[in-house]
Amino acid sequence: MNQKEIEQEAKRLEEVSERSVSAFAGQLHDMKPEDRLAVAKQIQWDQQQHPSDSLPKLDFYTDGDVKTAVSQSRDQSGATEERRFDDNTGKLVSRRLVDRDGIAENYQHDPKTGKLTTYDKTNPADGSSEHSEFAPNGNRTTMITVDGKGNRETVTYDSDAGKQVASDIRFKDKSTMHLVFDSDGGVKEVDFKDQAGNVRQWKRDTQDKSEATVEQSQNEYTGLKRMDIKFKDGAKVHLDFDSVGFLNSLYTVDTEKNISSLKRR
Repeated sequence: MNQKEIEQEAKRLEEVSERSVSAFAGQLHDMKPEDRLAVAKQIQWDQQQHPSDSLPKLDFYTDGDVKTAVSQSRDQSGATEERRFDDNTGKLVSRRLVDRDGIAENYQHDPKTGKLTTYDKTNPADGSSEHSEFAPNGNRTTMITVDGKGNRETVTYDSDAGKQVASDIRFKDKSTMHLVFDSDGGVKEVDFKDQAGNVRQWKRDTQDKSEATVEQSQNEYTGLKRMDIKFKDGAKVHLDFDSVGFLNSLYTVDTEKNISSLKRR
């Protein structure tokens, strides 16, 4: 490339970066090494001479590949975003979003395929967090959440179907619950251990009515709305479901009237 061609290509890629930083990084990586380095240097010079809030702030590896791209929201949200790219493949390896309240989201990607491998979210205001892991097919395999009350839930998924299989909950008061889901997301097994260590079990397909009874309410259009599992000793597990029938929140009551509750996102 001559100097005029370098300047034209730099200008074109700057416009691409406004629309998609990943496309920008990929197109730059695919250029001949000597052209890529020359264009990257031109873009750096343009950034220094003509700063623009509409363009991400770019940093480059020594061979001209994009290293990082930092941008700030153009609206009033005050959010910032940083993307990092692999020097060998030019693919996205991480993405970090931070909003004006300090809530941070981090995405990690496989540098060879660019596919998402892990996701983390933290909220400094209430201490809540989420960590998710993903299979190569893009489906989630595990999600660990801690809510603002300190309750911790670990959900495992069928990576082929992408559906939840089981959940293990440890409440702040040290009581625990294990849930098993069917292929439609319905709860089919519950194991509840209260603060005193008493264990209560319920299995939908082999329910013993002398041990526990179930009361359910239905929505005419969306199906199951809530479920109460009442054990013979007076303890209870209450489950609420969202508009498509998936578990949304729950609470437990033991014989001492201690209540443990969890609300999903």
